[in-house]
Amino acid sequence: MSSDIIVPISVSSPNSISTNPSNDKKKYKNIYLTIIFTIILIVVIILAFRVFKNKPKIITDNTNTDTNTETPIPSEIQQTQSPIQSQIPPIQTQPQLQIPTQTQQPRRQSLVSQLNFCGADNIVALTFDDGPNEQHTPVVLQELAQLGIRATFFISPAHFRIPSENKCNILRNMVTAGHDVQSHTFNHADIATLSNNELRNEITNLEVWMRDCLGDLANRITFNQLRPPFGSASSSAVSIANSMGYAVSTWNIDTRDYRQLGMDNTINEITRQYRNTRSSIL
Repeated sequence: MSSDIIVPISVSSPNSISTNPSNDKKKYKNIYLTIIFTIILIVVIILAFRVFKNKPKIITDNTNTDTNTETPIPSEIQQTQSPIQSQIPPIQTQPQLQIPTQTQQPRRQSLVSQLNFCGADNIVALTFDDGPNEQHTPVVLQELAQLGIRATFFISPAHFRIPSENKCNILRNMVTAGHDVQSHTFNHADIATLSNNELRNEITNLEVWMRDCLGDLANRITFNQLRPPFGSASSSAVSIANSMGYAVSTWNIDTRDYRQLGMDNTINEITRQYRNTRSSIL
């Protein structure tokens, strides 16, 4: 006789095996946010580490201020002086001797041996360099005679060639007309580059040539001024010229006519500079 075995079976209702979709979405959303936040945090930490690593450091040691070692300081910080640096007086250096020029020599300042101004206000000394030029100098002399103006000619007769007899005649006309004639060296040499003997020869050769050309008219000239070609001179050259009785005479107005920009530009340049000087060597 068979007996029936009854096995209890538990069957869940459909509502008990289904999950809540909204809870799953929240769960995954939180996971994603956590991952993103972690990545951002890591990136921020890495950037902060790099900035801190590259930041300039100033190492100071207050306990050892007598050492001669210096801590490198970035260029953008070097402009600020420390309290110790600000108490150290600047090193005074001995200035080198400067030859007076229109930019170096202040107005009304000169020496017996170095001249670059006329003296009183409203006085202009008109000077001409180089020459005598066989073509242009006679024209200049004629213009000066018509205006009743006397000038100073600083000549260098052997500038381009051996001085001719015609240049001697022009020199005599200069002196006869009452103009002063002084040295611009015999060969228009840059005296800052000459040896002492070469400079003496330049001055002496010109004076000998002038005396030979002028004869008795040489008594009207006092050979006592040297204008250095190019405005270039050294302290030793000035000393040599002074020892020979020559004062170095420069200028404080440069007409810049050598640029050949025309008469109007030259006159404008002279007027502009004269307003700032009043007493002028032109």
